[in-house]
Amino acid sequence: RLSCMTCVFIPASAWATLKLLFPDRFEIIAEREEAFGCTIKRAGSIRELAARGTPYRAAIERPELVAQAADSVWRLPTIISRRDWRLPAGAYGEASGPT
Repeated sequence: RLSCMTCVFIPASAWATLKLLFPDRFEIIAEREEAFGCTIKRAGSIRELAARGTPYRAAIERPELVAQAADSVWRLPTIISRRDWRLPAGAYGEASGPT
């Protein structure tokens, strides 16, 4: 889900994915944690969380979605056929949906 890219509630694997695919955005948040001397997650800094996580295969395998996530204009189809529709990766949480 593209809108959740930098949500403070994302798990370790989402931080690992963000670090891999959007290192500039990841660094902005990591540097702010360091500057403020406070983490946004109780479980540790986002650097520590990213190190514990594994980047999502679904994000790595869908470069068109990664490009869309970085774009300020929606460029992908908004209507698709029932035949082509499938549940998005992570639709019901980290352990659900296609991987």
